[in-house]
Amino acid sequence: MKKLQLAAMLVLLSPLLSPMSAMAQEPEDLRGFYLGAGAGYSSISLEDEDSPADFEGDDVGFKAILGYRILKWVAVELNYADYGTQDDDLLGLELESDFNAYYLTGVGMFPLGNADIFAKAGIARWEGTLSNSDFGVSASEDNTDVIVGMGAQVRLRQLALRGEVEGLMLGFDDDGDGEADGDDWMAFISLSFTYTF
Repeated sequence: MKKLQLAAMLVLLSPLLSPMSAMAQEPEDLRGFYLGAGAGYSSISLEDEDSPADFEGDDVGFKAILGYRILKWVAVELNYADYGTQDDDLLGLELESDFNAYYLTGVGMFPLGNADIFAKAGIARWEGTLSNSDFGVSASEDNTDVIVGMGAQVRLRQLALRGEVEGLMLGFDDDGDGEADGDDWMAFISLSFTYTF
């Protein structure tokens, strides 16, 4: 009698169990092109070694993703990030920053069922401006620097939801002396969706 009840229960639950088991299984082929977009929290730190006037600010940023997963362990990505507009008060002067970047990274993927843990590293071509609109003062810079990141994503067939943190080293010359000043970084914590074709 118990065996019959168990068999009947399994038959009744089978429509619910089959999608769950399909999700738990890793797809055989994870390779392919993917597109994505996301948004998150960006923060900038510009340190001036010659004075105590360090700029720090945060804002909402946005990003676009174009990637290709070569193997289930390896992908390459081209990203564009607009880090928003950060502002800070430096010695009584209200300054505003405006930074964006294109970056190419290699991504190491560690698949775990229908999820991945990943780390990335590459180069970024960025441009940025530090300005005060009241007095018309501005300092602009563009450079190529290192970018690193790590994160995780959950896949549901071709759609994936990812969370990641990225750090862009900024060689920013904020006082016009021809040299990068101090330890300058842009950090970006984002949530994105991607779709694999």
